[in-house]
Amino acid sequence: MKLLLSEEKDRYLAAYDARAAVAVAEPDWLASLRRLAIARFDAVGFPTTRNEAWKYTDVSPILKTEFGSSTGSIGKLSFAGFECLRAPEAEGACLVFVDGVYHPELSSMSGLAEGVVVTDFATAVAVHFDALAVRLGVLSAHESTPFASLNLAMATGGAVVLVPKGCAPASPVHLVYLSGGGDEPVAAHPRTMVVAGESSSLTVVETFASVNGVASLTNAVAEFHVGENARVDHVRVQREGAQAFHVGATAVEVRRSGSYSSIAISIGAAISRHDLHVRLAEEGASCHIDGLYVTEGEQHADSHTRIDHLVPRCSSRQLYKGVLDGDSRAVFNGKVYVHHDAQKTEAHQTNRNLMLSPRARVDTKPELEIYADDVVCSHGATVGALEAEEQFYLASRGLDEATARAVLTYGFAEEIVEEIPVASVRRHLDEVILDRFQKGFSKG
Repeated sequence: MKLLLSEEKDRYLAAYDARAAVAVAEPDWLASLRRLAIARFDAVGFPTTRNEAWKYTDVSPILKTEFGSSTGSIGKLSFAGFECLRAPEAEGACLVFVDGVYHPELSSMSGLAEGVVVTDFATAVAVHFDALAVRLGVLSAHESTPFASLNLAMATGGAVVLVPKGCAPASPVHLVYLSGGGDEPVAAHPRTMVVAGESSSLTVVETFASVNGVASLTNAVAEFHVGENARVDHVRVQREGAQAFHVGATAVEVRRSGSYSSIAISIGAAISRHDLHVRLAEEGASCHIDGLYVTEGEQHADSHTRIDHLVPRCSSRQLYKGVLDGDSRAVFNGKVYVHHDAQKTEAHQTNRNLMLSPRARVDTKPELEIYADDVVCSHGATVGALEAEEQFYLASRGLDEATARAVLTYGFAEEIVEEIPVASVRRHLDEVILDRFQKGFSKG
């Protein structure tokens, strides 16, 4: 294993050298960040199951696949091929990326509110220097996340969203990240940054999907800076193909009286991992974190969250649900960390899992670490199967067994999906998830 990890690390180091040799000239601050990131990755290497944070997720299948560099090919992509992924509500602010490469001809930027900036990473580096230079990499905790270090070193594609003070765009921003645009396996490292100014509000949808059945690696990092009294609603949908691997990290900082809400949906990829880290940095800050993972076959989905209550009078609520079938496996690890000065904290965390197969497995670990004495905190986890009485009731009303099971399973998952604030995204996921449950049960 050590030899494998060393060989694979060397391959990615060589890819970094190759990218640096042909890259367009970058400002010194960015080049310096990249050098620090690749040095950190070189020192740490890829995680193994001996690392506590990766104890239940083996990344060796990812490392055994030789991924090439992304060219952003759209040889197998047509507009109609991903039309169903686009949110009509965001038609005027939709950026499309293929294997991490921005494609303006597939994007639409006609409906931006005055003062709002939505642009690709390369343009932001060149034009919005001040906003990017002081924030890039600050929140992403790359020193403890090797994949995030690799992202910072390699990222060329991605989106930057800047919302000025007091601005509240009526339409959401939609970022569509497509993988598998060509014929060969490629790795993409998209980078997203969102800055919501004081008293602003914004809805951001990130969609990760596959174009075809080619193996791919998406290593995505997003940073959200939520200003004083600002509100950000974030919907993250990962529905990549069965041959895809997905590793994502989202880092958030919320200032005084600001609010961050997240709904993370994971229904795709052979192996997926998402780390969400929220820092409640000033009094009155709050976050509302929901998630849903649905696995079947031999899928593996890993959700790690951490909420840091750094100061007094902040609140957080977290509900993650899982539906597991076949021989699949899921991991949930959520930590709420209440620091010494964070009196008057209110934090609640729940993980619920529905097991549709006796062979499926979930490792769940909700955690509270509290160093203040005037707090209201709770956490818990449940693992169970469908209730026989409920199935019997639906059967007595004329539903066959497979349909009854699908309806009950859908009802369990719907609690998360119905909270999605963008109607078209919510409706589409409803259809996809219900269809998946019905097909799964029809196979027995």
